[in-house]
Amino acid sequence: MKKEIKKFCINPNHSIHQALQQLSDVGEKSLVVINNNNELIGTLSDGDIRKAILEGININHNIDKIFNPKPFYVLEKDQVSEKNLRSIFIKKKYDLIPVIDSNKKIKKIIFWINIVKKKSIQKLKNIIVVIMSGGRGTRLEPFSNVLPKPLVPIHGKTIIEHILDNFIKNHISNFYITLNYKKNIIKSYLKEIYRNNKKINYIEEKKFEGTAGSIKYIKKSKIKKPFILTNCDIIVKANVTEIYEWHLENKNDLTIVTTLMNHQIPYGACEVDQKGNLIRINEKPTFKYLINTGFYIISPTCLKHVIFKNKLDMPELIRKCMQNKLKVSIFPIAQNDWVDVGQWTEYKKAINLMDN
Repeated sequence: MKKEIKKFCINPNHSIHQALQQLSDVGEKSLVVINNNNELIGTLSDGDIRKAILEGININHNIDKIFNPKPFYVLEKDQVSEKNLRSIFIKKKYDLIPVIDSNKKIKKIIFWINIVKKKSIQKLKNIIVVIMSGGRGTRLEPFSNVLPKPLVPIHGKTIIEHILDNFIKNHISNFYITLNYKKNIIKSYLKEIYRNNKKINYIEEKKFEGTAGSIKYIKKSKIKKPFILTNCDIIVKANVTEIYEWHLENKNDLTIVTTLMNHQIPYGACEVDQKGNLIRINEKPTFKYLINTGFYIISPTCLKHVIFKNKLDMPELIRKCMQNKLKVSIFPIAQNDWVDVGQWTEYKKAINLMDN
């Protein structure tokens, strides 16, 4: 099998975690599932993975129970016109179509983008993005005693420039930046860098409002559709359009972007029975968790739970939404698609990730 085809293929004994990472590496929404003889046996989409995670399936489980075992394919000997392929893609909403020979060997993979050149369902240029930049950045002390956290440099650009530029590349230009700690430094810097951007608005907190409290200062008349809220010390490198469309398609009230994180205990962990007798020692066990990245899609339905007089952090807003039966869901992304510079231990890792 050719190398350029093989990178889009996966074996059913790979884990959900590995599949999610492979999707991120190749930048596609689906993979072709093959057996040990390189024969087509199915396809696996990011939607299949999200469904499995939402159903509580362990991310270390193999994909053999979650992939589509009856994929649509085209035989190499058949001459299918581009017009017919376009019709199939649009009607069936496939991400890719495998091309196989009479022995079910993969000869080629046809992608949606190459045939249909899919355009975004939603025009993101009118979407509001709220960047919470009012915190003290205590995890970055003593650096943040001099410069505020949003102005931490990575490769010659501040973290908030990386965030803004990523959105601008996705045709998003309507921003609200919340300010408090060292607000004048941040404001002056951004006004100089983005002096031609008339859609960067500033919300100046009079007190620390929490990681969601400043939303109340945006007039409700401005928020007519779901908006994006992000912390100022993280960068999400995943496809923003895809996340936003998924939020709409699933009729979520609040979507939390999550990522897989491994935590290794550097000691032998003892398992014991109810009487305290040792069963086994697991050397340096590793645990995997879906963690909150600090990036959200929030629908206007959530705003009634933002009380004007109260400080509000995102965990509390999430709790209120869940208590009031709003639909709160997650969108998992690969770990390399999330960059965290909020603490010194992650700062060097962030620099390396931004190189990729």
